[in-house]
Amino acid sequence: MHALRLTGIVLIVGAILFLIAAFMPLSMAVYTEPSPEMRLAAIEAAGIMWHVQHLLFATGILATIAGVGLVAVHFHRQSSAGWLYLALIAFAASAFTAMPWLYLRATDPQGWTAGLHPAWLFLSYTYLTQGGLFLLGLAWLNSALPRWPGWLMLGSAALLFIVTVITGDMPPFLYYLLTLVAGIVLYRAG
Repeated sequence: MHALRLTGIVLIVGAILFLIAAFMPLSMAVYTEPSPEMRLAAIEAAGIMWHVQHLLFATGILATIAGVGLVAVHFHRQSSAGWLYLALIAFAASAFTAMPWLYLRATDPQGWTAGLHPAWLFLSYTYLTQGGLFLLGLAWLNSALPRWPGWLMLGSAALLFIVTVITGDMPPFLYYLLTLVAGIVLYRAG
C-alpha cells in the first residue's frame, strides 16, 4: 500500500473513532443537557458506555497524532516539513492535556457535571489542537497536494480559535471533521 494512502487511512480512522464517540446517543443526552443533575443521571443510566465513549475519544486522538506523524514522515524532505513537525508537537501536546481530562471525566462524572475539574485541561487541549490544525494547514499549502484543504484547515482553525476565546468552549468533534477531510484527500492522492 502506498504510504500516502496509509497515512490517509490512519487519519480517517482517528477521525471516525472520535466522531463515533461524539455522536453516540449518550453524547446527545449528556453534552446538550444544561442541567448538571440530568447530565449525571444520563451518565449513570449509560453504565459502561460512558467509559467506552471515553476510550473511543482517546483512541481517536492518539490515532490522529499517529496520522499527523505519518504526514510529517512522508513529507520530511519538503519545505513544509518544519510546519509539519510543529503541527505534530502541537497535536502531541494536546494529547497530554486531553488524556487527563478524559480520565477525570470518565472516572469522576459527578465532579465533571458539577464543574469541579480543572478547566485549563480542556482549554489547553482545545487551543493546542487548533494550533496543530493551523500548522497542518500551513504545511499543506506548501505541499504538492490540492490547496483547498490547507485553506480549510487554516480558516477553520482561526475561526474556531476566535469562537473559543469568545465563548470559552468548543465542541472538539469539529477538529476531527477537518482531519477526516485531510485523511480522505491524502488517501485519494495516494
